[in-house]
Amino acid sequence: ISEMLSAGEEGYYYELTGITADTTIVVNLKQNTPVVVAPAITSQPQNISVQEGQKATFTVTATGDNLSYQWQINRNDGNGFVNLSGATSASYTTSTVDMDCNGFKYQCIVSNEGGSVTSDIATLTVTEKPSVHTHSLTQVPAKAATCTEEGNKVYYTCSGCDSLFAD
Repeated sequence: ISEMLSAGEEGYYYELTGITADTTIVVNLKQNTPVVVAPAITSQPQNISVQEGQKATFTVTATGDNLSYQWQINRNDGNGFVNLSGATSASYTTSTVDMDCNGFKYQCIVSNEGGSVTSDIATLTVTEKPSVHTHSLTQVPAKAATCTEEGNKVYYTCSGCDSLFAD
């Protein structure tokens, strides 16, 4: 019997379930339950700073078989972390952000049949886009000095910011 019990195919084993009164041996062939190692995060998502109007990408790296990912967001609205619809890969890219997104927090749950692990929290910082100012210049012509007034070279004034510019 011991030879028969150890002769199972790879991934299977024999289980002796009983001996009947007429000495019939009952043996069942059963499949081994594979051991699935729980995921482990090897690289955490990092805090990101972007200007308004840009996108941000968060990434997590994990080890394990048949991993699944679910990114979550905390919008600081009292609801805590909630799943982001469709955010099920190792990286998540936000849509174009605005100043209302400043301080949002992101994390990723990595899971498989062996368990799940939650990443560290990464914070999104959104900075204001620098304003672009186009100078609208008006030339102030040169004026020669007189006995009562000083003269000047040609210069320009900006009607938008009241700055003075000279050659």
